[in-house]
Amino acid sequence: PFLDAHKSSANYFLCSINSVYTATELTEMLIGKDIFIKDLTGKRGIENKQYVRIAVRDIGDNDYILSELWKLTSDK
Repeated sequence: PFLDAHKSSANYFLCSINSVYTATELTEMLIGKDIFIKDLTGKRGIENKQYVRIAVRDIGDNDYILSELWKLTSDK
C-alpha cells in the first residue's frame, strides 16, 4: 500500500505516504473529488516526510474515500 494511516482519536487520519505519490500529488488528485484532504508538506516536526491529513466523516463518505484510494492503487 502507498498509504499508512496512523491511529487517531481526532476527526481525521494522519497518513504517511510511501513512495508512489507525494503528499502534494495525492492531495491534487483527491481534492477535486470532494474529499477533505490536507497536504502536510513542510509542517514543523515532519519536514522532509510525506504526510496528508484526511477527514473522517460518516460511513458513506468514508466508503467513498476508500473507493477513490483503491482506484489510485490500480492506476500505479
